[in-house]
Amino acid sequence: MAHHSTTPVTRRGLLRTGALVVGGIGAGGVLSGCGAVEMVSGTTGTVPPRDPADRTLRIIVTESEPYQEPTKIAQKLLAAQGWELKPTYVTDIIQPNQAVDEGAFDVNFFQHVAYLKQFNKDYDTSVVPLFYVYALPGGLYSDRHASIEDIPEGATVALPVDPSNNGRAILLLREAGLITLRREPESVIEVSQSLIAQNPRNLRLVELDQQALLNTRQDVDLGFLSLRNAAVLGLTREDALVFEDGESERPFRILVGTRPEFAGTEAARMLREAYQSAEVRQWFAGYQGGTLPLPWDADAEKDYAQV
Repeated sequence: MAHHSTTPVTRRGLLRTGALVVGGIGAGGVLSGCGAVEMVSGTTGTVPPRDPADRTLRIIVTESEPYQEPTKIAQKLLAAQGWELKPTYVTDIIQPNQAVDEGAFDVNFFQHVAYLKQFNKDYDTSVVPLFYVYALPGGLYSDRHASIEDIPEGATVALPVDPSNNGRAILLLREAGLITLRREPESVIEVSQSLIAQNPRNLRLVELDQQALLNTRQDVDLGFLSLRNAAVLGLTREDALVFEDGESERPFRILVGTRPEFAGTEAARMLREAYQSAEVRQWFAGYQGGTLPLPWDADAEKDYAQV
């Protein structure tokens, strides 16, 4: 019989209510190092069209190294060609999509495909993927056990609390043979603990935010880590007991998102060239040993449709 520590209603409710904020949200704005970002009123349908002659690009970006540093490089490259990239760095993961959807920013850079798909569904927003910057595969790691076979009866397993990452961790548990599912899911974003059919080792599944996953690794038998978080702990994909392969990591490629009407513009093309430049590639090659894949040739729109 499956062991459930939470219900999907509670967990998905966290996303809808904004409880997954990494930092804090000020009233009417996004809290960042530069203060609150004012949101425009209205919906996507009321956003005025972008002036084709406007050579200023407004981007809202996660305040984290693999987001900030490529943005700084892109900013310099664009400036050399007469464009101004104006970044606002934030720690919030809810309002960046709302800010783009409502026209406060042209683009954002903070999320993977599965998160965007779930967010659009929950918030009725219309943000679309523009292109990829890097991929963020993950795996199940253990400080206590050398193999999946060693995971004991009643072991504690730490899973991400946010819906899109929670689903991927559950799929890895299935891949490892630790659980079975009631049916084959059509998408990773619909996978939650309620889909578990059998949990033969009576694993205790606990759901934590990303920072807690890092801090509690020694206190659990098995836990999910993205490759970037694993690298913070000095771990590689080879240290994982089970790791996502090329196909299963596809929903977790980090993208630049925008409104539909921005895609296909000269501004969008210039932005992509800057973020997918040789200079950015060189920076990633030196970051955490060059472990993060760069899926620049992949079709983000197609992946979004299939997630």
